[in-house]
Amino acid sequence: MGKIIDDNFLSSLELVTLVIKEANGGNPGGNRLTTVYGSSTEFADFREYFPGDDIRRIDWNIFARFGKLFVKQFYDERQLHVKIYIDTSYSMAQGDPLKSELALKVAAGIGYLAVAAMDKVSFILLKGNENELLCPSIVGKDAFLANVQSLNDVVFDGDTNLEASIKYGGDPGYGNGLSVIISDFLTDSDWKGAVDYLKYNKREVDLIQVLSPDEISPLSSGRLSLLDSEAVKEDDKRHTRMVINRSALIAYEKAVKWMYADMKNFAASRGIRFMRTVSDMAPEKVMLQQATEAEILR
Repeated sequence: MGKIIDDNFLSSLELVTLVIKEANGGNPGGNRLTTVYGSSTEFADFREYFPGDDIRRIDWNIFARFGKLFVKQFYDERQLHVKIYIDTSYSMAQGDPLKSELALKVAAGIGYLAVAAMDKVSFILLKGNENELLCPSIVGKDAFLANVQSLNDVVFDGDTNLEASIKYGGDPGYGNGLSVIISDFLTDSDWKGAVDYLKYNKREVDLIQVLSPDEISPLSSGRLSLLDSEAVKEDDKRHTRMVINRSALIAYEKAVKWMYADMKNFAASRGIRFMRTVSDMAPEKVMLQQATEAEILR
């Protein structure tokens, strides 16, 4: 696999920012304006002066007009934690081009935009029933550039239980940022339960589905043996033999459309953002067009 990011890719991302709406947690010293009051330069409101308040915040113009002391209040700024979950199941290493390559580029792009906004970033690999931190959490562009190429070494194999690997694979954080799940979501596991778990922990959530062109519109027909890419044994029940005819292709396309509608409706019901992309799309177009249309970026 080539380099995950290059100068042209990074330059294109300077035009957009990562959207995080629920920025009320996190650590002091970041760049995300919250709805609570703090010490930024962004004016929020006035309130009546109380003994002990910083006199430098008194608005003397109001005192001159009304004879009462009021102090200026400003929004607080926080550093949030962006956690990017990457499904590393073998099905993600399928397609032409590979779904895994686009998934990693999108993950790198989101991570870069997060550190550009002074947020902390973690890349988390979903494997089996567990998850694994790819590298120490990243703060700042220099640290990002020093660590992001480790995405080149990610191995996609085996099966991934999205629910278990997110719910039982480590601390998801609480009310302090954004969780991004990047997967094909072609799984029997309860990924919706994983999303609800993150929402229960007051995490903002984005879902990014990556499919290959032939998963959207398969071209094969005739008598075929369909082998599940994540199966281990030859007699795995997920393997099947069937005749692919026009009726089967129409039924498949209907199922793909149903899955898309189901994911979109689920996301809307939870107040989260959802985007589907295809592995043959240029990463720049995914980030600058699709992700902005999905309001993941702006």
